[in-house]
Amino acid sequence: MNSDSIKFTAVISLLVLAGCSNPQPEPEIIHLPNINNVYFKFIWSKNLPGTPTYPLFLSDSAILVGTDEGTLHQYSLTRGELIREIGGMKRLTGIAPCKEGIAVLSYSGYLDILDYNFNCTAREILPGIQFYPPVVADNYLCCYNIEGTAFIVESEQLHIYSVKTENMWGTGRTGIIAEGNSIYSISENGLWKIDVGGKTIDISCQFDSLELLTDLWVGHELIAVSNSWGEIKLVDKHNFQILYHFITGLNCPVKTTVQDNYLYYQSNCGELGCVELVNYSLMWKYQLKGNSYTKPLVIGDIILTGDDQGYLYKLNRWSGMELNLKKITDQNIIEIVRHDRYLIIMGLKGGLYVLVET
Repeated sequence: MNSDSIKFTAVISLLVLAGCSNPQPEPEIIHLPNINNVYFKFIWSKNLPGTPTYPLFLSDSAILVGTDEGTLHQYSLTRGELIREIGGMKRLTGIAPCKEGIAVLSYSGYLDILDYNFNCTAREILPGIQFYPPVVADNYLCCYNIEGTAFIVESEQLHIYSVKTENMWGTGRTGIIAEGNSIYSISENGLWKIDVGGKTIDISCQFDSLELLTDLWVGHELIAVSNSWGEIKLVDKHNFQILYHFITGLNCPVKTTVQDNYLYYQSNCGELGCVELVNYSLMWKYQLKGNSYTKPLVIGDIILTGDDQGYLYKLNRWSGMELNLKKITDQNIIEIVRHDRYLIIMGLKGGLYVLVET
């Protein structure tokens, strides 16, 4: 990977509508919000031995990434220097922080607690296939198997409590989110909320008006769920009532994010779109060069996404105007993560690319 900068140039868009009568009236000018300058440049890249897990930031200067080949890699975030590496582990599903250090979950159910020197201090074996990365709610770890059993781990003593939701076959890896002391998850037919506190775990409600749910987004007041046919529903976070139902018509899974009063969706078949949530109107659509399995990332006035041809896209999030397009890899881009001034881009075949805002 070369160190050429990706230069994101700011654009101020305005639309001038002129009348056709003679004499012409004064043109009406509609101003879109000004776009702030944002520039990123590459600082380092690595080729890991397998598909990377979601990264864990150990500090402002260190990043930890696992792979499905059973390896862990700790790098300096600023220079890309290898700090620590361990191999010979089971196929990894994900990593998460815990009080004792780092929780490492394998596909076959091994839950290892490592200290920050990568020494294993405790191990539990959870039943079932652990396809989903672990999440942390309060002082609890939560792991789901594909049969829909949630394992709530009291991290201090590794006491494990389990609760059954529904079969999670077919749901995406973005289907579990922790917020405060609550864990939200989607199954094939339901939206679930588990409150963890003390030693009680309560399933507060189930929402089952969509089938084959594939993606979940949780905000302060809203929850967005989507299914395999491109349908999106916004749900009231407090009572799980449906507020809005949007059909993309794409007949493929979509991933969503909400920023301010705007819903952004990215479909597997490459369509990126924006829906305004006051009047529930479609604002714009943009077609990527390839298919996409990336959740769109909003940074200020821009939106970033990637595709399976290795292109990184930057758009004006208000108008959908393309601001920058650059092929950064030959791999399928599966994740784009923002951490402070850093942008982490992950490829399906082990590509790890780190950019910094300048």
